[in-house]
Amino acid sequence: MAEQKGPPETDRTANERGLTQQETTGSGSISISGDVIASIAGLAAAEVEGITTPRGGQFHKGEAAKRQVEIVIEGNEVRVAAEIGLVYGYRVKTVAQELQERIKASVERMTGLEVSSVDVAVTRLLFPEDSESAAES
Repeated sequence: MAEQKGPPETDRTANERGLTQQETTGSGSISISGDVIASIAGLAAAEVEGITTPRGGQFHKGEAAKRQVEIVIEGNEVRVAAEIGLVYGYRVKTVAQELQERIKASVERMTGLEVSSVDVAVTRLLFPEDSESAAES
């Protein structure tokens, strides 16, 4: 007999599946995956000039962008953490604040959820010679 390693997917709460749940009057509920929120945040990040991925590559739009973003959902609030690299010559504080504002605005506008915080970790400084070697690979 096969041993069951936890409740079936349908018995798990929305929070355990990385979903947020908003009740709607008389129509049921709407659940938004953490991956969807991460994609929205990643797309917003790709629009900010002066950032790269932590490995030094271009911050691409789409599925790859969400790998740089971590989402924590608590009820109807979302906390976002983004790890980025910075292109040499850009001001860290200016770029990080623009990133925070864009992520917050995009996630709130598209999901209706409140973004309680956007934490930005700048983990790499990309110099011009680094960007040339990254473009070659």
